Amino acid sequence: MANMRLLVLVIQTVIQLLHLIAAYKAHRAARQGREYRPPHRLLKILCQHQWTRNRRDVWASLERNWEDFWWMTAELPPSLAALCRRLAPALNRRRRNGREVPGRRTLDTRNRLLATIIWFRGYLKLTHLGVMFGVSPMILSKILHHVIPILHEYLVPRFIRWPSNAEWQRRRGDIDHFPSAVGYIDGTPFRISRPKGRIQRLFYRGDKKFHFLNWIMIVDSRGYIVYSKPGFAGHLHDAICYR
Repeated sequence: MANMRLLVLVIQTVIQLLHLIAAYKAHRAARQGREYRPPHRLLKILCQHQWTRNRRDVWASLERNWEDFWWMTAELPPSLAALCRRLAPALNRRRRNGREVPGRRTLDTRNRLLATIIWFRGYLKLTHLGVMFGVSPMILSKILHHVIPILHEYLVPRFIRWPSNAEWQRRRGDIDHFPSAVGYIDGTPFRISRPKGRIQRLFYRGDKKFHFLNWIMIVDSRGYIVYSKPGFAGHLHDAICYR
């Protein structure tokens, strides 16, 4: 493992050195009124590669301004930090083939949680999110696949619960002009990037003018979510999803 890390470090150093040499030669060629061209195709690829994977502590940057933190996450630093402390044992647990294995994380615990919340909030492309945190989209994909099930397991049973029949009866009359109604049900579009290939037709609907997944939600008379079912293709009508 140590030899592999040393090899990666050497490769990164060589690429950065080649990039600096290419930039110097290009600058000198520009001053002479000509265009610099690397002599070999592979050297051209290496020289034009910009190594930008400098990991950033986005949490530390955002928490200096609580307004920016709110717009990015819909949470404040203390509340998200409290959630991070509760989920830290599960977030820091690494499993492979059903067994726990040691190892370092690319991002620390709070930045992995922050990246997931920002993705939920704005559904950024992984490339854009990777530039923000200074990691590759592949690593971010692994982080999302690890953190999302932990969030679902912790949050859903605590905040989304189907009321009992007695609780439904007590909510009758809370909605003006509908004395027998106890809640609301509707489909909510969750916008996604345009899928590749002909399958994209399944997620597009003409009246919305974008690709999305349909999300069915039931809310009680007080505005609390009591049922949530995502994953319906965007071309489906709400009535079909209700079935």
